[in-house]
Amino acid sequence: MAKPVAEQLQDIARNRKKRSLDYSIRDGAAYSAMVGVGEKYFPAFAVSMKATTSEIAMLSSIPQLTASAVQLFSSNLVEHFNSRKKVILFSALAQAVMFIPILLTPFIFMHRAMELLILLVAMYHVFDSFTSPPWNSLMGDLVPEDERGTYFGKRGRIIGMSTFLAFIGGGLILKLFPDNQIFYGFAFMFGMAFVSRIISIAYLNAMFEPPLRTEKAEKISLKEFLRNISTDHFGKFTVYLFVINFAVYLANPFFIVYMFRTLDFSYLQFTIVTALNVGVTYLTVLYWGRNSDFYGNRRIMHITGWLIPLNPLLWLLPFGFWYIALVNMWTGFIWAGFQISCSNFMFDISKSEIRAQLFSYYNFFIGIAVFAGAMIGGILATKVFINPWIFLSNLQFLFLFSGFIRLFATWVFMPVLKEVRVKGPAPSENLFLDLVAIRPMEKIANETVIGIYSVRDFGTKSYDFGKKMLEEGFKLVKPNSSRVKEIEEVLQGVDLWKRIARERELAAVNKKHVERLRIKKRISEIKNRKYRTVN
Repeated sequence: MAKPVAEQLQDIARNRKKRSLDYSIRDGAAYSAMVGVGEKYFPAFAVSMKATTSEIAMLSSIPQLTASAVQLFSSNLVEHFNSRKKVILFSALAQAVMFIPILLTPFIFMHRAMELLILLVAMYHVFDSFTSPPWNSLMGDLVPEDERGTYFGKRGRIIGMSTFLAFIGGGLILKLFPDNQIFYGFAFMFGMAFVSRIISIAYLNAMFEPPLRTEKAEKISLKEFLRNISTDHFGKFTVYLFVINFAVYLANPFFIVYMFRTLDFSYLQFTIVTALNVGVTYLTVLYWGRNSDFYGNRRIMHITGWLIPLNPLLWLLPFGFWYIALVNMWTGFIWAGFQISCSNFMFDISKSEIRAQLFSYYNFFIGIAVFAGAMIGGILATKVFINPWIFLSNLQFLFLFSGFIRLFATWVFMPVLKEVRVKGPAPSENLFLDLVAIRPMEKIANETVIGIYSVRDFGTKSYDFGKKMLEEGFKLVKPNSSRVKEIEEVLQGVDLWKRIARERELAAVNKKHVERLRIKKRISEIKNRKYRTVN
């Protein structure tokens, strides 16, 4: 017996959502390849262009501030186009195009190269920021609530392996070029980043967008958000992350400067150290995601939040390359848990109808924190005198200061953040050691193997997908095979509705016909009765 039409339509929508989640993972892998071979090398690119410490600070802060400011208008774009997907696709394409002038900067604009690079990187982040609120809103509708930790953990694992491999590949590319030709290496890498983003756009284009739910009564202004920031759960969380990001960016832009100019790292050593951080971050993100689903996001955020202040303090010890490599692996592990628990916690404490607005406000304040932290860090690094008997450089003082502010933020704000969705059993006394010290190594080994196979599978599927695109002339506006299936399913649903409407129409016609026959029969009976009466 065939299913009712309503159930068939629900199955069609469910299948489209499921395929879209798969496309999102592939989009994430291509996007992270762009980040690994492109965006993560912007600071090293600036160092190669002889940027000063202050210019490095501006490169890290000004783009973030600009991007967060314009992000306030992204929700208006969604309302204007009445589509999250259109905003995402246009912004992603504009972001990809920015790699072209960036790679040309040292060849054409050497006289004002750093000023132009800061401007171009700012525009790159602006277009990226336009995608963030609508993408978060879209994924909030696509991912089932109880599966967010597992899904984003799985997605993060693929992303991490892709970022790791792309970053390692970028370092090997730079190794092939001598110092006097290093800009050709960067140009080749940024060209690869451009292609990766185009592949990402293709997968974004193939995703299904559920109907956008908007209600005028559910809108929230920036003024109202600020007025309730001390009492609203999302507001308190925003303040906590504001302080954390301020503390992080007091030190974060200068780790690269410290490695190159104080520890005298080579490009290969820098690549290895950073790749280890990236690799461990995303190899363990599924481990943290599953524990977030089981124990609750707030518990994971609480455990990792107390460990984050330790990260910059480990840089104070005057050891070399292998020590820094171990430190970066540790920080990657802790940040993986903190980031995924915070990300899922944001979904839990935000309403779907105003999520895009809340995320844009959140990103706006985080951008201010990043800007303020990096600029103040740049001033402290260049203007404050530090006793050389205590620190190797001013940068170590920044690392110490950053650690103390992180500790203060967690001590003040963590008690006021409450779990929204109670998950799992009550935490045991050994939960901290169990999550941080006992189980991780086994899980890291498992996720490494699984991640490698997942990336291999992604590569195979991407090759097949790319081949189909080339056969179609790389015209994204034309439906690919997956889109054809989706369209067929939609048409199938439309046919079902048409069939029902036709059956109803025929039934109505038949009913009228039967009524007409009944009336004729009645008239005939009356005539016959009159005829018999007359006779």
